[in-house]
Amino acid sequence: MRQMLLAILATAMMSVGISPRAAAADAHQAWSPRQPSWPVLSMSQNPELCTIALKGVEQEFSTESAADWVDAAQSQGLELVDWGESKPLYAGSRAYQKVLDLNDDGHPEHVLVTSSSFRSEDFYSGFVSASGDFGGLVDPSGESRSHTELPAGVTQYFPLSPPPDSNHFAGTNPGEWYSSPLELFRWRGRYYFRSALLSAAQTDVAVYELKASGETSIVCRVTSAEAKLVAERMRKAPEIRALLKSLQAIGTSGIADCGSMHAGQRQDDYSEEAVLVAAVRPWLKPANESEDQYFVYSPRMWHFLEDWSVGEPWNKREYLALLQALLPARRAYGRYLAEEFGLTSRDARVKGDEALERMIASRFLIPNSFGEDGDQHYLQFRRETEFMVLFDPVFKNSFGKTSLMTAAHMNRLDLVRSMLKQGADPNATTHPLLDCGFAVARGDRTALMYAAENASPIVMRVLLDAGADPAAKDTKGIGISEYLRLNPRLSAAQRTLSIIELAAAADSTAIVPGFDCKRASNRAERTICASEALSLLDSELGRAYQQALPLIGSELRADQRRWAARRGQECAAENGDYYVQCLADATSARERFLRYLVTD
Repeated sequence: MRQMLLAILATAMMSVGISPRAAAADAHQAWSPRQPSWPVLSMSQNPELCTIALKGVEQEFSTESAADWVDAAQSQGLELVDWGESKPLYAGSRAYQKVLDLNDDGHPEHVLVTSSSFRSEDFYSGFVSASGDFGGLVDPSGESRSHTELPAGVTQYFPLSPPPDSNHFAGTNPGEWYSSPLELFRWRGRYYFRSALLSAAQTDVAVYELKASGETSIVCRVTSAEAKLVAERMRKAPEIRALLKSLQAIGTSGIADCGSMHAGQRQDDYSEEAVLVAAVRPWLKPANESEDQYFVYSPRMWHFLEDWSVGEPWNKREYLALLQALLPARRAYGRYLAEEFGLTSRDARVKGDEALERMIASRFLIPNSFGEDGDQHYLQFRRETEFMVLFDPVFKNSFGKTSLMTAAHMNRLDLVRSMLKQGADPNATTHPLLDCGFAVARGDRTALMYAAENASPIVMRVLLDAGADPAAKDTKGIGISEYLRLNPRLSAAQRTLSIIELAAAADSTAIVPGFDCKRASNRAERTICASEALSLLDSELGRAYQQALPLIGSELRADQRRWAARRGQECAAENGDYYVQCLADATSARERFLRYLVTD
C-alpha cells in the first residue's frame, strides 16, 4: 500500500509541475497577449489625480510580485507621507501619530492610526482630533483600552464598508478593508489614502480624501467589470470545479501533529483569493512565498497530506480523489488560459502550472513542526491502523465513531454485514469533540446517519434489518431525512422517499459491476465480480462515470481506461483482504472524483 501511494504521489507531483520551472516574465504584457480582467477607471471626481491612481493600479496589477501600490503611484508624482516611528500598543498592535494640515489652511490637525496584525494582514483604524487629545484610544503605558464611543472631538475616518456597487467576490468579507499608513499621500496640498478589498486579485480600489472634520469622500474608483465574469468562466469547467471541491473538502478538515491544516475563516478568505488570482491575475506571486513554510506547494506538502490520510478511510478517500483531480484540472486550466489570456499551449502549461500550484497550496496550513520527509515511523503502521479502524468491531475513534459507522460511511456492504455479525451496536452514537484545534461540533450520529449521507440503499436496508433507529436525531436536531438529502448516490426522486421506502426498494440481487463480468479479463475484474461489496462500489462508479461522460467526453473515456489499468497495477502486490481493500480504496476515490465533476 505504501508503494502504491508513493507511485501515485510521484505521478501527481510531476503532472502538476513540481519539476523545475521555466523562467517567468517580469510583466503581464509579456506573460499574456490578452487582458480580460484589466483595471479601468469607473469613477473620477478629479481626472488628473484619478489618472495617476489608475496608472498606479495598472502598474501594480501587471507585475508578478505583490508590489506596493505606492511605489507605482510615487512614480506618477504623488508625495508619500512619512508616519515616522510607531508606538507599541497591545500584542501585535501599534499606533502612529502625525500632525497634518488636512485642509491646507494653516490650522493643523492631529491624526492617529492604530494597526493590528492577524497572520499576514494588517488592519488599520484612523482618527482625527483638532486638540490632539484622543482620550482612551491610546494609553501612554502601552496597554490597550476598549471603547464603544469615541471621545468628543475625535472622528474615525477609515471606511468600514466598500463603496456602492463594489466588484466584490464571494469569500471576502465586504466589511474588511485595509489601508496601510504608508499609503497616505499628499497631492496639491490635500491628503488622500487608498483603500482596497483584501484580495490581491481585486482591481477594486478607491482613493479617498481625508478632511479635517474626519470625514472622507471617495475621489476615484478603479475596478474591472470583467474580473468576476472571467473568474466564473474558469469555475464552470467541470475539471476545475472537481479540483476546487476536493481541495475544499480536505482543506477545511483534518489535523496532524497537533497542527490543523485549516485556520478558520481567514484561511478560507485566503484560499478564495488564490482561486481568484488564478482566474484573473495568474501571474501574481505571493509576497511571502519564500518566507514561511505555510501554503507552499512542495514534496513536504504532499507528505503532510499523505500523513493526514493515514488511519481514517474518509481522509484517505479524499486524498486519493485529490490525486485523481490533478491532471484533468491541469488540462482544463491550460485551455482556460489559452482561451482567456491568449497563451500558446506550451505557455499555458508551463505558466499555468505555477498558478495552479499556488491555488492548491493555499488550502493547506502545514505545521512548522512537520519535517520535509514526513513521519516515516508513523507511516509504517499504516496497514495496522487502517485495518483496526475498518475491521475491529469494538474500535472507536476520539469522538466515538465506530468501525460500523466507518463501514457505513464508506459504502462497504461487506464490512457492515461483518461488523453486525460480530455484535456491533447499530445504534451507537458519536459525541462532540474539541481537541487541539480539531473540532467535531455534531454528536449523536449513528451508523444509519452515516449510511444515509453517503451509502447505497442496500447498506441502509442491512442496518435497518439489524435494528438501527430510523427516528434518531443528532445533537443539532438533524434526522435521517436531512442526511439523505446530502447523499450524492441518490436521484432527485429517491431523495423524496423516506429511508424505510428506500430500503424496501433495495435489492441485493440487482448489484452488478459497471462492466460485463462474462468478459472479466484480469485479476481485478475477476475479484470485483466475485465480491458483492466490490460489485456495489463498481456499479456506483459506473453510474458516476456515465453522468460525467457528457461533460468531459473523450478525455474522460481515455482517463478512465488508464485509471482502471493503474488500479490493477497498484494493487497487484496485495493479497487477501489487503487486495480487496486496495481495490475498494481506489474505486471509492475514483467515484468521489467523478461525482465532484458533476456536482454544482
